[in-house]
Amino acid sequence: MYDIFIINHGEGRRNKEENMGYTQVSLENKLLQLYPEIQKNQLNLSLNFDEMRNAWVVCLEKGGHSRYAFLDKKDADDCMEGRQCLYLGALIDQYIMDLEREVGILPGRHGSMDTDSSAERNPV
Repeated sequence: MYDIFIINHGEGRRNKEENMGYTQVSLENKLLQLYPEIQKNQLNLSLNFDEMRNAWVVCLEKGGHSRYAFLDKKDADDCMEGRQCLYLGALIDQYIMDLEREVGILPGRHGSMDTDSSAERNPV
């Protein structure tokens, strides 16, 4: 997993997490719980907090291809309360489709990266 802050701000990280009421790791775990398609499609999830935007940068990566989204603090707080963010869910679905094309995996059922390309290799 990637650390939330690239630059070491000393006590800043601990204080920010205390102010938010949750940690970067707990938010990652909650996002994986709320959006099971992330793990189902074997995407790597990482988070980084952007202080200037007061938002989390959500990175989804597979096969060297990455997609980013911003999750503002209020939406992140809602996620921690178990409420999905429709905007983030729609982006995750779109990113899965984009990554399917970029990584060269045939799209399977919606929301899954089906690696079975036998239909393409053996046309009927």
